[in-house]
Amino acid sequence: TKRKTIELCVREHIRSRGYGPWLTVATSPKGSYREADVLTFLERHLTPLEGKRCWRIMFADVFSAHLTDAVWRLCWHRGYVLIPLGGGVTGVQQTVDLDLNQHVRREYTAAETVELIAMMRSGITVPSMKAEDCVDILHGVMANKALHLAAADS
Repeated sequence: TKRKTIELCVREHIRSRGYGPWLTVATSPKGSYREADVLTFLERHLTPLEGKRCWRIMFADVFSAHLTDAVWRLCWHRGYVLIPLGGGVTGVQQTVDLDLNQHVRREYTAAETVELIAMMRSGITVPSMKAEDCVDILHGVMANKALHLAAADS
């Protein structure tokens, strides 16, 4: 399918740029991820429970793709206790939404806008970004340690 082709191209782009294992991508036909995307992400990013490592807490939104038996099992087998957070707790529990994501969105939008305006100035009437270019912008924003440190300090 077209979605898988785009995802494979973007994954190859990430690999070819040497961005590192912290950057992962998923594509979706409807703008929202699914259980398979969550499992792929968790398999890549949750470290196994080995040695003397303590159990960890894994917070997730109450969203159907986060609450499947397979997601619960994967978290448990990797040494993570999954705790779903219901609506209305963002301000208390999900500080990443408040203290990181808004700044990431602002910086990404600013960088993307600069690119789109440059395209219009070069004569492209209705510009659009390639998926790989979007990944490059997001990588640049997410690689900014100051954003993460400021969010952690909030």
